[in-house]
Amino acid sequence: MILLTAIVVILSKLFNLIVSAACVPHGFKLSYTVPLPKEDQNHKGNSVDNYRAISISPVMAKIFEHFVLARYSKFLMTSSNQFRFKKSSSCGHAIYSVRKVVEHYAARSSTVNICLLDLSKAFNKIDHSALYLRLMDRSVPVQILNLLVNWFSSCLSCVTWGSVMSHFYELKAGVRQGGVISPILFGIYIDVLVLLVKEANIGCKIGACCAGIFLYADDIILLAPSVQALQSLISICESELNSLCMAVNAKKSACLRFGPRCKNVCDNVMVSSLAINWITSVRYPGVYLESSFTFKCTFVTNKRKFYQAFKSTFGQIGRTGSEEVFAPIKSKCLPILLYGTDACPTNASVRHFRICSE
Repeated sequence: MILLTAIVVILSKLFNLIVSAACVPHGFKLSYTVPLPKEDQNHKGNSVDNYRAISISPVMAKIFEHFVLARYSKFLMTSSNQFRFKKSSSCGHAIYSVRKVVEHYAARSSTVNICLLDLSKAFNKIDHSALYLRLMDRSVPVQILNLLVNWFSSCLSCVTWGSVMSHFYELKAGVRQGGVISPILFGIYIDVLVLLVKEANIGCKIGACCAGIFLYADDIILLAPSVQALQSLISICESELNSLCMAVNAKKSACLRFGPRCKNVCDNVMVSSLAINWITSVRYPGVYLESSFTFKCTFVTNKRKFYQAFKSTFGQIGRTGSEEVFAPIKSKCLPILLYGTDACPTNASVRHFRICSE
């Protein structure tokens, strides 16, 4: 206990000194990047698009980031339409919000047109100067602003692949994926999109509340009562994202409809002079929305992944395992099956499944 108290006191004095000096130790600026395979990828060839880069930072730097968040959290708040990186907020809240908007309009025989915008390598394209301006608009204390300028001005990283490590290179843009404060800064960086959609006043609304845009990190979903209004919202977001040095990936973006006209053929909506496809099912975030007369989700993928996880776990345990040995099935497999069911409507056909003997 005495040793723990001493460590806390030393770290407290060190962190206060870092803030007052607006300068972080050199070790805080170093990281190494690990390429992780993306889900649902065929991994044909060695394309970098098949991998997601995660940066590993020093433990002491992450503790310091928690310190900054705890002390200056009031300056780092984002819009209520952003559901990621917040306490007591999850993807379930984002899905539920979209569900209630769709059900609100469908109950009044109106159609909701939805577009999911995919940003290309969003975390890696943050312009530091634009980020500082966003923080200045929030009246962030000068010490913290100078601290971040010092921190981001000379960040270095290297790539590790197995036992091989590359040379260190300078990070001139973006924030480290894996950093504690990085997602918060990203949320602040694109938070202006919510304000622009509110000012446009052409998206979906429930009463006086703007329901035309919801964000879950870099997953942006736009909701509009007409195709023309949806195109206007896309153009507004595209213009602002271009000014932020970010690009919308038209190939990975998608549109779908809920409501009485969900099966009608629609005009193409455009982004960067490219058409965004109208489809019947799309992933957001982690669950699959399915175009219908009202809000609907499909859980076929959840069931398939559950079967795979169950077979893998059961194959290791065998039929003679004790009750305690089967605990991993409940803790590892069931969450895969039940993911999103708290926010999505389910019926008897969705809840019914059987373990295949394939």
